[in-house]
Amino acid sequence: KDEDYYVVIQALAILDAVGGPELPGRAIPLLRHPHAKVRALAIRILGKVGGVKGAQALAAAVSSGEHPEEARLAAQTLSLIMNVEADKLLLAAYRANDNYDTRVAVAVALSRCPTAEVEAFLVSITRQSFKEWLKGLFGRFTGAPKDLREAALHSLEEIRKELHGKKG
Repeated sequence: KDEDYYVVIQALAILDAVGGPELPGRAIPLLRHPHAKVRALAIRILGKVGGVKGAQALAAAVSSGEHPEEARLAAQTLSLIMNVEADKLLLAAYRANDNYDTRVAVAVALSRCPTAEVEAFLVSITRQSFKEWLKGLFGRFTGAPKDLREAALHSLEEIRKELHGKKG
């Protein structure tokens, strides 16, 4: 509960070294700590520990939009946790958050979740983001950011390699 991030980081590092079943319960509330370094360490610990409880907390952190600067790390970490249906949690997080950078981070993280549902979702993102990009291009000749489309295309290529054994 200490606001001094250095003290919290040291305490969390000790808890991480000791481990134990209570570690996720101690790390989860720190996803909302005022300091970014504490939030990042909590994300890393939850990824290391794994489990449904930690995965759900990471998905909630991505969905909330409270700290978009850690959303990328949380989405990547979530995508690496096994046996927690990370694909469904990431899809729900994407739909719950309209922050562009967070959506890009989720699209990248989805490349590690090869399911037919993710494939269909990424196809829809590439189509929708292309239309948005064209609308911006014709409207101002500057174009809308195309990072989301590029991330979705890359993830789609990775998903198709895994699912179908072929490129894009």
